[in-house]
Amino acid sequence: MAVNDRRYQKTDRAIQESFMLLLTTKPLEKITVTALAQTADIERKTFYLHYSSLDELLAAIEERLEESLARELTAVTSVPELVRRLNSLMLADQDFYRGMLNTSPNLFLLDDLFLMLKKGLSGQVAALASDDYAADFLAAGIIQVYRQYLQKDRADLAQLTAALERLIRGILMAD
Repeated sequence: MAVNDRRYQKTDRAIQESFMLLLTTKPLEKITVTALAQTADIERKTFYLHYSSLDELLAAIEERLEESLARELTAVTSVPELVRRLNSLMLADQDFYRGMLNTSPNLFLLDDLFLMLKKGLSGQVAALASDDYAADFLAAGIIQVYRQYLQKDRADLAQLTAALERLIRGILMAD
């Protein structure tokens, strides 16, 4: 079946979404192709038509997240725009990020997210491109703020947005 085929894409999306759902409840090493296939409502052999292993699937998901982050951070011109775009990304896959940020066995994903965010921020904010410590601090801080937001099931996105904008401005303006 062709990768451009809508049925193929729909099945692939179901596989990725089911994998992300499973990651919110268990560590990667406890996820099996059988459990994934059951969650996605597909046969095991269908999984293998899309991916050779769970590692390949994880790499595809990470690549998709990195592309989304890069796309959202491209041409950011202001702190409010940066925060709005980060909020958009987080809200689009809120359950996945909640599971990833709150499940300690999946901390390797958190490390990958940190590196993706740092790279994206450094590429778009000139002050961070030359200051590795500030880029580390800002990326880690942003992740921690979202982690708190998701852990506490806070519904006030406006409060989160204002806090992030204030913190980011403070870091960027500090000399």
